Parts: sequence; C-alpha cells; structure tokens
Amino acid sequence: MKELKHLIYFESLLEDTNNELVRKAESEGDLALGYTCFHAPEVLMNLGNCFSVRLRAPHTNSMELATYYMANNSCEFARALLERALEGNYAFLHAMIGVDVCEANNRAIENMEIMHTQGEDKDKFFYCNLDIPYSDDEDCVEHIREQVSRKILKPLRENYGIDTSDDAIRAAVSEHNEVCRILTEIGELRKLDIPPITGYEYAVLVLVSYTCPKS
Repeated sequence: MKELKHLIYFESLLEDTNNELVRKAESEGDLALGYTCFHAPEVLMNLGNCFSVRLRAPHTNSMELATYYMANNSCEFARALLERALEGNYAFLHAMIGVDVCEANNRAIENMEIMHTQGEDKDKFFYCNLDIPYSDDEDCVEHIREQVSRKILKPLRENYGIDTSDDAIRAAVSEHNEVCRILTEIGELRKLDIPPITGYEYAVLVLVSYTCPKS
C-alpha cells in the first residue's frame, strides 16, 4: 500500500497534458516543447531550460470540431490532438514539433498552425515539421542534420536564447541516456521470478517519462 500512493500520483500526471510537474517547471521559467511522434528528436527538445512533452489527449469525448477540419475516417489520435488544441489545452506550449511520417498528424499540426492554437501571448512560439528519412546512409544523415539544425536548433537559439552548442547537446544526450538506463533497469525487474513491479506500473512510469520534465 505504501507504493500505491506513488502510483496514484504518477497516474494523476497522465490525466492532464499540462500536469502538475509541467506547470511547476514553467513557473520556474522552463519552456515546454510539444511533440507528437517518437520519430521526433526528443533529446533536442531537452536542451537548457527546455523540456519535451509527448502530446496526448486524455478525457477526449466528442471530436466534432476536429472532424470538421479533418476527414471523419482519419486517425482518431490525430483528430483527438487537434480537438484538444482547438479547446486550448496546448496553449502552455512554447513550440510544437511534428514529423512528416504520418499524414493524419501532418494535417492536425497544419490545422493547429493555421488556427493559431498555441495561445496569443507567445509571440516566440514556433511550429516545425521534420521530414524524416527512412535510411541512415550519408545523404539521409545530412538531410536530418540540416532539418533539425534549421527547424529546431535555430529557432530555439534565436527565439528563446537556448544554448545549442555541441556541449549543450552532449549534456542533454547524457541526461537522456541516464533516464533510459534507469527505465531499462526498472524494466529488467519484470524478468524476475516474482517481479516487484507489474507491467501496468512500468507502462505508467514510461508514459510519465515522456510527458513530464526529466529534471
């Protein structure tokens, strides 16, 4: 029962995209950067005082507004994200990072940008959509390097004064790897004969790591 209170707290963080830890970080001057897909370079959204927020749409009911702008047979997840954006649920974000691997998410992000769902008080807010190659050959690596440099690092530096140097990126990578190592070690506990953590509990921890500041 002692551990249950912690699980309940972690579950509560998943009830709202703009959760308690996100609000606390922003109150201290940190910047929330939203993203929609694992293809987005999460680590680059955690440079300096920035932190990444994997977008979700908890408590979505009707998607009438989103369906007006998108086909009713398009991905429900993409429509749910657009619905919540139109309702103002992502107005706390300072940037929105999309990736060009899913047409439904592309359309959702495009509609968010056209309708300025980010909140009128953020004149430095930026949208970007990355073209993700499906190969790691030299040309594709250069292509993605140019994409993230121009569409993520440059506006972070110019709009918000974020340090995007090699040292800053290496520090963010180191922190990201440490979080991954901790989650991997916790996941390994599931292999014990009597696991001290359930699959559900582990899934909650992983989701929280995507949706909350990591430090």
